[in-house]
Amino acid sequence: MAGSRDVVKEILQTPPNDRTEDDIRVLQGATGENKFFLTQSPATHKECCKCMVLQRVAKEEVLFSQGDHGDSFFIIHTGAVSVIVNGKQVAHLDGGAAFGELSLIKAEPRAATIAAAEDCELMKLVKADFDRILAGDTGHQMRRKTEFLQTLPLFSTLPPSELEGIGSTFLLKHVNKGKQLVREGGPSDSVYLVMTGRFKLVWNKQHSEHPDRKVPKYYTVSDVMGGDDALHDRPHTFSAFSTEDCEVYVVSKEDYLQVLSKEEDHAAQEEQKTVVAKL
Repeated sequence: MAGSRDVVKEILQTPPNDRTEDDIRVLQGATGENKFFLTQSPATHKECCKCMVLQRVAKEEVLFSQGDHGDSFFIIHTGAVSVIVNGKQVAHLDGGAAFGELSLIKAEPRAATIAAAEDCELMKLVKADFDRILAGDTGHQMRRKTEFLQTLPLFSTLPPSELEGIGSTFLLKHVNKGKQLVREGGPSDSVYLVMTGRFKLVWNKQHSEHPDRKVPKYYTVSDVMGGDDALHDRPHTFSAFSTEDCEVYVVSKEDYLQVLSKEEDHAAQEEQKTVVAKL
């Protein structure tokens, strides 16, 4: 066992570009039972093994603190760590355990502080590499898009096969913190589905359609921005600025109106089935 650990450690210290196919297979074997990698495609798992590196943490050293920006995922190769929430230890993790996966998936702040309970060697995968890998995995991108769309009330009644067809034209857009996505008075030729992050909405004038607009409003995950303006074929009645790094799906006005029509048709069909069932 110690010998295999040494082999894994040696590979992790080898520059990624210098690793052989045999090296990658060793890392795949060492991480194959990890729950996070079990949810990924074999191709994604392999690419992640090409990028993982070794990070050493000394006993009592804090790896990261609760609330920190998360940008990496870890698997404990040797040693153990303490998981601390609000100043209290809530868990103890040792060899083979993993933590930080939400930072790869959702870029969420760290939910806990991680401190080394003893000297540790960790397998580390950074979000920049993971995002690059997933960008090349079209199957993963489609699954991710479909799963997200199913969380929105507008799409929740549509079957996955229909969602895949509709969603194929939706474009994923990354918006850096502090950037403007929507301009008040601009054409409402697109609707935005917020997948990650948060946007602050502001407006310079009062609109009769929204007389209650007196304070800034925030749109966050699963919110639809610009839908009302597109539906009523009017210029945008607000401006939107990202308060953090965000991801949105950009939907053309035509596609959005088509989705509304499909949703109404599906609802009518379900209502008809209910009526028939009661006959």
